[in-house]
Amino acid sequence: VNYGNAYFEFSGEKPVTVAESMMYPGDNIVELPTVGKDGAQIIPLSTLDLSKATCGWGKIKANTSIDGNPIKLAGKTYRSGVGTHATSEIIVKLNGAVTRFDAYLGIDDEVKQSGLTAVGGIIDYRVSLKGGDGNLMTEQEGRIDVRDNAPVHIDVDCNGWKYLILEAMDGNGRNDFDHVDWANAYFEFHEKSAAPPVIVEKSELDSKLACATVMFSQPNVRYMHKIRSTHPDATITVSNLPEGLEWNAKRCLVEGMVKQEGVYHYDVSLDADGEHETVEITLHVSSQLQQPVPFMGWLSWNVVEGEISEEVVERTADAMVNSGLLEAGYNYLVMDDIWHAKHRAADGKPLPDAKKFPNGIKPVADYVHSKNLKFGIYSDAAEKTCAGCYGSYGYEEIDAKQYAEWEVDLLKYDYCFAPTDQQTALKRYKAMGDALKASGRDILFYMCEWGQREPWKWGHETGATCWRCTYDTRDGWNGLINQQGTGIGILQSIRDMKNLYAYSGPNRFNDADMMCVGIHGTGRASSDCVEKAGMTQDEYRTQFALWCMWSSPLTLSFDLRKPISEDDLSIMTHPELIAIDQDRMGQQAELISDKNNMIVLAKDLENGDVAISVTNLANSKKSFTFDFSKMDALDVETVYLVRDLWLKRDLGAHKAELKTEVASHATKVFRLSKQETTGIQSIDRDDLKVAVKDGAVEVTTGLENAQNKLILVSDMSGRVIAATSGTECHFVLPVPSVKGVYIVNVICGGKSQSVSVKS
Repeated sequence: VNYGNAYFEFSGEKPVTVAESMMYPGDNIVELPTVGKDGAQIIPLSTLDLSKATCGWGKIKANTSIDGNPIKLAGKTYRSGVGTHATSEIIVKLNGAVTRFDAYLGIDDEVKQSGLTAVGGIIDYRVSLKGGDGNLMTEQEGRIDVRDNAPVHIDVDCNGWKYLILEAMDGNGRNDFDHVDWANAYFEFHEKSAAPPVIVEKSELDSKLACATVMFSQPNVRYMHKIRSTHPDATITVSNLPEGLEWNAKRCLVEGMVKQEGVYHYDVSLDADGEHETVEITLHVSSQLQQPVPFMGWLSWNVVEGEISEEVVERTADAMVNSGLLEAGYNYLVMDDIWHAKHRAADGKPLPDAKKFPNGIKPVADYVHSKNLKFGIYSDAAEKTCAGCYGSYGYEEIDAKQYAEWEVDLLKYDYCFAPTDQQTALKRYKAMGDALKASGRDILFYMCEWGQREPWKWGHETGATCWRCTYDTRDGWNGLINQQGTGIGILQSIRDMKNLYAYSGPNRFNDADMMCVGIHGTGRASSDCVEKAGMTQDEYRTQFALWCMWSSPLTLSFDLRKPISEDDLSIMTHPELIAIDQDRMGQQAELISDKNNMIVLAKDLENGDVAISVTNLANSKKSFTFDFSKMDALDVETVYLVRDLWLKRDLGAHKAELKTEVASHATKVFRLSKQETTGIQSIDRDDLKVAVKDGAVEVTTGLENAQNKLILVSDMSGRVIAATSGTECHFVLPVPSVKGVYIVNVICGGKSQSVSVKS
């Protein structure tokens, strides 16, 4: 190490070097631990950027007291820590991989040594945690008096929390000599590639709007935008809505249908705690959205890893077709990491491993396309990929053009070995997103950022249309944190996904990562960092059901070169659950409740139906009652026809509540409809007439001409197959010439009428 051109500016006595023993005299010195629990990395609080923390007097200091002396509490000297002065606040954004914070809090001995204890040295302190859902929990609080010898031990479990807030306030009405030390303060950090904790300004906690501000929809498709705030008592209003959209104040959402393509804007105003804020919402309405519904496919990493090859891709493509997966909607085949040669070509172009791909990538892509599948590839926003192959940083344009020449349809773009701050992540992802747009081919941009920099807030700016919101999902119910990394089991997926629903929608989907259905503990990367590799069939069904409720991309990762059991295939090809995932309104299910080990979700669907689910986290069977009054998508006075989706069984009419039994770790999913199934070719009511004639559904309403109406025609699985809107009373909607039952919904003024007719 060289200290080049190093010098001091001084006046008075010249500075001199001293031995460390003079700085820290005696044997009573406290050192930081070298490693945390389960091999966790130690990150000292003093190494973070302290400039965004607040200090009541002087300047907050790293590794010394506020007066610049070695940190000393009750006669012990601490080599690491932070010295500050009340009133002070340090807000730490934990970024998902911090599991614990440890420190000793006290008033520095320098106050006692100065003989100033009569006028100062009393503080009140509070240590709090704040979640992504806005929940705030105080972990430790109390008063410290310098006349008491013992500092307070701070030990905080940070798992699942977003922010740690360290506060030291004046304790006696005189903010004199309140020299506060956070001594031996450190974080235990487990994910090497994740963003480490950072200190943020208080304004980050004070943002009022907690939902997407850039939205997407298709023309003549029902649109819904849920407006949410971090302030539960905020007053929210919406103005300047484009034609076809309405503000539903009761449910706090914008809904309706926009007929014409274009870019629209409307304003959301929030009033909370005496403050006013207006945010402009941008809505892109286009028939050419890159990802109008979540993509479905297969990714190679969990079971194949470095064995990816031309043979593996071709055999997998054959199996996707022959097994019925393509017919069920799985049409992307994505090869993950380690397809690369050791080095790029002399001109910088990416090269595949010649042994694995003797004919190159283009013939492999051609083979995949010949099976009516789409072909995906993998890279990383750094010099190296996660497995150590060459990444795309600095080669974005070269790589994008090569991918286009290879006729790639999707790029999974990882973030290993890249700088951990959000600003750099946005810049690097946008560089690749721009390059893909300029490549001459429509390549879907799949951002694999792991959720640590909150991509649901900025991912759309990069050109991506979906983004990972968790670390890698493992094949197990409960993930573990160890030296290999952070394991995401079903429990952690629920923790990380449950509060993101207001940031999802068409062309901006929150991704919960690859599913492990069908792996049964036989994978590679999917088997570490998990309490037990492999799950029960109920647990696999839970994973599939939750992914569908969340509108997550449905990506399989089991070994398609091996036979698939009928039970596994029935899970992953379940048509009525897939219809929930592929619903064109693109809503992520809203969290209704997470109490008593029961996770309750509700999801609005385009045709006016509502999907509800309950997941039993307990280790035994439980009874549960859905209370319709707790779900704003449902009306307690309405009679609903209920269908059990897993059983594909109609359960008859229910009003106000629905009772069920849920096995341990299982998930029940129901679809609720206001429909009246008639079993005849036409229905004639006072206010609604529906008939099927000559390959079209004719709808006549008794509603006033001036009122805008949305007409949806769905099949029995819930897929919308025809839609229109207008102020007229008579509509004709062409439908596929398939015999069966159609569900016709007429939505007007926030209310829905539904009937079913046979073709």
